[in-house]
Amino acid sequence: MWFILLCTALPQLLFAQGDINKLILRDGKSPCEGHLQVYHKGEWRYVGDKNWKRSTEEVVCRSTNCGTPVSSKESFRPSGSKVWLNDLNCNGNESHLWDCENPGWGTSNFQKDTARKVQCSNNIKIRLDGFKCAGAVQYSTDGENYSGYICADNWDHKRVRLRGNSKNVCQGLLEIEDQSESWIPVTNANRVSPELSCSQMFCGTNASQTTDDAGMKLKCTDKVSVVLMDNNKGTDCHGVVYIKVNDTVHPVCASTWTMTEAKVVCRERGCGRVTDTRTVSQSDLVGIMDYVKCSGNESSLWHCPAKHREQSKSIPCSTLAYVVCAASVDVRLVDGRGRCVGTVEINYEGTWQKVFAERWTDTNSNTVCSYLKCGKGRSFGPSPFIPQLGRTVTCPPNAVHISDCKISDFSPVGKQGVMLICEDHYDVFLSGNDSCTGTVMIDHGTKIHRLSGSRNTWNEEAANDVCQRMNCGRAINFSSSPIDSVNNDVSIVSYNCLNSRSLLKCKNTTLPSNDTRTVATVTCSERITANLTSECWGHVNICVGTKCGGVSKVSWTQNMSVMLCDNLGCGKPVQPIRNQKYFQEVIIASLYPTAHTRNVSQSVIVMKNDRARIKNPAYVVCSGSIKTNIKPSRYKCSGNVEIFREGQWVPVCKDSLKSTVTQNTICRELKCGQAFKMIDYFGPTADSVISSIQCPHNDSDTVKDCNIDLSLVNSLCTLGGLQCSDWRQMELKFNQTCSGAVFVYSKGKRSAVSAQNWTETEGRRLCQDLKCGNFKSKEEIDSVESFWNASFSCKGVKDPESIWDCEMPRVPSRGRQKQLFIECQDEPVVTLSGKCRGEVKINNRSVCGHNWNFDYSHLACQEQQDCRDAVFSNSTAPIIKRSLQHVACESYHDKLGQCHSFEGLCPGGPVSVYCIGGVRFKTTGRCGGQIKVNYRNQWENVCLLGLPSKLKDKLCQELGCQGYNSTIEKPIKKSTTKVRMETALDCTSEHNDIRYCVVQKPCGTVQPAEIYCKGYVLETTNNAPRWISSVLPIILGGIFLLLLIFAAVCIGKKHRKKVLNGESYEVDDPRENYDDIEACSEITKVEVHDSHEHTSEIFTRYPGQDEDYLVPGIDG
Repeated sequence: MWFILLCTALPQLLFAQGDINKLILRDGKSPCEGHLQVYHKGEWRYVGDKNWKRSTEEVVCRSTNCGTPVSSKESFRPSGSKVWLNDLNCNGNESHLWDCENPGWGTSNFQKDTARKVQCSNNIKIRLDGFKCAGAVQYSTDGENYSGYICADNWDHKRVRLRGNSKNVCQGLLEIEDQSESWIPVTNANRVSPELSCSQMFCGTNASQTTDDAGMKLKCTDKVSVVLMDNNKGTDCHGVVYIKVNDTVHPVCASTWTMTEAKVVCRERGCGRVTDTRTVSQSDLVGIMDYVKCSGNESSLWHCPAKHREQSKSIPCSTLAYVVCAASVDVRLVDGRGRCVGTVEINYEGTWQKVFAERWTDTNSNTVCSYLKCGKGRSFGPSPFIPQLGRTVTCPPNAVHISDCKISDFSPVGKQGVMLICEDHYDVFLSGNDSCTGTVMIDHGTKIHRLSGSRNTWNEEAANDVCQRMNCGRAINFSSSPIDSVNNDVSIVSYNCLNSRSLLKCKNTTLPSNDTRTVATVTCSERITANLTSECWGHVNICVGTKCGGVSKVSWTQNMSVMLCDNLGCGKPVQPIRNQKYFQEVIIASLYPTAHTRNVSQSVIVMKNDRARIKNPAYVVCSGSIKTNIKPSRYKCSGNVEIFREGQWVPVCKDSLKSTVTQNTICRELKCGQAFKMIDYFGPTADSVISSIQCPHNDSDTVKDCNIDLSLVNSLCTLGGLQCSDWRQMELKFNQTCSGAVFVYSKGKRSAVSAQNWTETEGRRLCQDLKCGNFKSKEEIDSVESFWNASFSCKGVKDPESIWDCEMPRVPSRGRQKQLFIECQDEPVVTLSGKCRGEVKINNRSVCGHNWNFDYSHLACQEQQDCRDAVFSNSTAPIIKRSLQHVACESYHDKLGQCHSFEGLCPGGPVSVYCIGGVRFKTTGRCGGQIKVNYRNQWENVCLLGLPSKLKDKLCQELGCQGYNSTIEKPIKKSTTKVRMETALDCTSEHNDIRYCVVQKPCGTVQPAEIYCKGYVLETTNNAPRWISSVLPIILGGIFLLLLIFAAVCIGKKHRKKVLNGESYEVDDPRENYDDIEACSEITKVEVHDSHEHTSEIFTRYPGQDEDYLVPGIDG
């Protein structure tokens, strides 16, 4: 057990990075190859590859002790997986990946469904030193020199298993293997660790448990079940064996597969015994387990000893396990006149196939008829249908179920099928060559009744009367055919039809005892046909002989519509939705079908005479004319739903698709499986819409059985689309929008498209579907992904509407398959009207803001140089009568050009986006004051929802200041004015780039956010006017100058005194006035005032001044 855990845990032990964050390479062939995953805050996530470069790989390989980078490539990451780091800017010398410059943890938007896969130079391996399956455990860091051993402390050999159920084998009663290799329940006496038990059984890492008298019941975190799949579709009791782990399926390799393992699978699935098991050759698949060795008593295949993927990260499969269980085998009779007669078909491996008449026996007939509850077999013989592919069946005398019979392999050579009639079969039918010829036959078990050809009741007059009354001209041939000796036991009935218009209403006449045993036949001179002018819809068209025309609308009834639609194989009549123009000439005044008439052409017909003025012909729409479609595109079985009604395709209102019955019916008609989900309509508006679809039951395979209403005015109707379970999409990956490796995306899984059969024709069709212009080139590349189970060839396909019309079964290839890489001529260019901001354009065409998703804004910004993610987007006023580009993206699209698009009128106007690369900051003062941000062409205040200290420093550095000054908690003078703001700074400790903190979020009316950095000068008073900061240096300079002058005067006076004393002295100049000069120590003072206050009553305001002013000589 511990060796198994070691193989899983060793890479994490080797690559642990400190106590908090860790980096590991996973899903590769060795611990030094794989996807980058980072452990942060208790969760493993991937690393995005925005602006990826080799210096990033150098940090990865060095920090994981894996040497130096060898190679890297894009590879798919699991659907729904998250990304911790993206947009890394490494110089190559960082100690850890998260030390590289980056926006922060989980901060940068990363919508790509791929991640970078890196291969480093070191090659870590583990081996057993001794024998193949036993020995001391060694490890190597270069793949060659095994320099160390793993200590054996705490290793044990106990095995555990769960007695679970088929839906989740990782939940149930926990059992442990004792020394005698018997399985006993785990109780408090032999208690084991639930977490270790789950890990040992590959059922996850954590568990919840309960204990009762039966023992410990365990529920591990993983949900695991064994599933069967055929052609990538889930089946109940046959197919390739897969393991489903948390909604993701993985194949089981079949290197040592036997009947024992197959029995465990069939029993686990509740499908009875094994009918057949085999291995299927397959390349380029990675399995979840191999070398499975069951004892036969396991409750699940998952609990059988095997090599699991967790032990070795990659298990390549060369063969897969395939089983056929008894419950998947079935039989039926088709193409017959009833339930107990027809051609024998067997359902084997999910497909109904013909059974060959060769080697068919009475025992086979009795087995099939008994199984179908039709008694025993009456007779069998070759099927009248053309030879087809099928199987040979041989049943033993004691067979009860068709699965008890031996079923041969599918024959590639067509052979005659077997037609079987069981004892309980009976039917009534009209036999004849056309509308004017026929006899009545009644088949009930072993008795058949035919109309008597007795000369007493069947003659020329009777024959002519029948033909004339049916507008079939005259009888050109009538006869009484003798019954051959083989059919002597056939009973005869006789009817006198001379005075009756309908054969079934003729008087029953008892035959004389000496009457010969004959049956009546007749052939009339004319022929009558009935159809509609447009196959299954249009005006009723009846041809009597060579003359064709319409039927009076007045005489036409609903029952006639029912009969005609049925005769034509067009389903049932539906209500017409349009007023039709009458272009059909009416030639028949009325029709009178009898109670036993089964064909409109066999009705009694009254022709229109010359005097009658009838202009309105009957008009019928059969359900067979109604077709549904999901508009062709790069998608198959997903998109806008359309209904074909009376010659046009009409979109469907979303409300009419709400019923799951309706959804399933549409999907089944299109051979798209079952309904998966409703989706939004994406396309131009329409004048007419389907307003209602009501399907009667859930087993209908066509909308022809539904009631459909159409509205000619589209008012307040939201159109809808549908995605079926078999949906799939063609896409290009690993390069540009219009060039790359071709994949099919279906059911959350991608499969490589084989290059087999691809020519310029298929390439041209695909490029058109992708809206990438004309085909340019193709090449074949290697692929590590499994291949799609079909190939593509447009040869023989007339005017394909999409590449899916060219899909065909894939022919097995002898050599290694190559994936298709295609390049189209066009490449969409996404631009903004300004630097990192402005109106979004694709190929210089403005994009509509209606139904614009903010995730699309990220794509638009990321396609611009150094613009990062989006901050905000908006739409301008609608532009009347101007078509704009409309886009709709999937969650995995990483380029705007990959999204679906069409041109149409835009109700919301063009969209503009504003990117992080265009965000700028400033403050109202030098290195401090209110924070202003500009990201949408205007400076605006922000409110503060969060700003950690490290980001305060970065903001100050962004402002050109040295750093955040934490000593200034509040400014000396703080504005109390509140402002209504629509932008916030919402930073967390996970952010590294303050620009990513800018969010468009209304804050209400609050005080604007402020910051004070080193270099900010404090204001000295609370009431200082704002203009004081600008004039203060001038005032100070003036004061300093006055001081200098004053000092010079004082020095001059002293100098004169000294001169007078023999050295120098001062001479008073009578012209000088020194009254304004006080003692040298006295300094003039100034005071700063706000504008609306008086300092003293003797001072008055200068006229016309409202600004602050200085008052000299007053103490402050």
